[in-house]
Amino acid sequence: MATKTLFFSFLFSLFFFHFSLHAQTSDFFIERQTRFVQRLSWTPDEYALRYEVEIEREEEGIFTRLFLESTEESSILVSLPPGSYRYRVTPYNLLNRPGRITEWLEFEIIQALDPVLSGFSPQSFTIGRYDEYVLRIFGDNLISEDEMYLLGYDGGMIMPERIQILNEGREARLYFSGSQLVEGLYHVYVKNPGGLDASISGLIISSEDIEILLEVEEPEPHWPVNIYLGLNWFTFINLSGESHSEQFHSGLALRVSVVSSNLSFFNIGLELAPAWYSINSLLTGKETTQSLLLEANFLLQKQFFDRTMALTFRAGAGMIQPMYIMPVGHETQDPLNNVSFYANTGLSFLWMPLERLYIEAGVNYSFIFEIERIQDRLRPWISIGTRF
Repeated sequence: MATKTLFFSFLFSLFFFHFSLHAQTSDFFIERQTRFVQRLSWTPDEYALRYEVEIEREEEGIFTRLFLESTEESSILVSLPPGSYRYRVTPYNLLNRPGRITEWLEFEIIQALDPVLSGFSPQSFTIGRYDEYVLRIFGDNLISEDEMYLLGYDGGMIMPERIQILNEGREARLYFSGSQLVEGLYHVYVKNPGGLDASISGLIISSEDIEILLEVEEPEPHWPVNIYLGLNWFTFINLSGESHSEQFHSGLALRVSVVSSNLSFFNIGLELAPAWYSINSLLTGKETTQSLLLEANFLLQKQFFDRTMALTFRAGAGMIQPMYIMPVGHETQDPLNNVSFYANTGLSFLWMPLERLYIEAGVNYSFIFEIERIQDRLRPWISIGTRF
């Protein structure tokens, strides 16, 4: 009896199985401020055992399959880069047989730029003087799809009547009517469709007969780059197999780096590191060689935890100029004949314990080209300095 009941249940589900899925507009959210996750959802069917989701990406007018996955839920989470896409859903009934496939639904994912605010003008509005007020805000990555409004310290919000974007996203004008404005101290707030936001404080709105006297801290100007200036100690580990047990390869360097600060994912920069080092043995006191080192590197930096930590990859080249070499036999070697060049790469970790103070440690690999031989070395180092 139970077997017959189960059999008729399956027949009933097959007979009435209809796919009433209606694809819905995809939404998305942000994970850890850097990974964007999109949710594709549809209306579930009570007779569906599972759903198969197919996603295609458009390139030069041609769609190619990018994604095919099965799920028992009525939605699916994906992380897709910017581009044009379409998707459709195939339901499978209780016998795991496909039903009617939905129509293709096209959607587009645009790049979410991180908005930056550096200032605004004017610094205050006086209610009653004009019918319309215009606030100019300055920064970068400002787009027409952004939400822009005034946020009061008491939680009140004033939305502009219209927004105008100028200078390729480096300026925006917010238009308010006089009847909208309310006295108080406000933040200027910007939030883009991807959920990334920025704010700047200090806008005062007052009336003609009441003056608001508040000390407002001037916002620091935003620079599109960070400048690192630090003192660096380093030592060498020779990988060529030669013995240097009586020598202590160490030195000091002045490290100057300029790195972008407003790119979405990775920041790029350049670094110059003049250095002096001596292969004087601190154990024996013997003098051997003192040299100057000049190094230039390309930087690729990823920042974490509100820019208090960073991981930096470097690649570059440098030269070593000996300044003094001990005589060999009765002849003194000419330092200019011993100039060597090297290729350099490395990885380092940076920490900002204070607002301006940084500590950075890393290790570089140097491949030294010399006339008579080729050497390779590891160079552990640690640096302390300030970031502007």
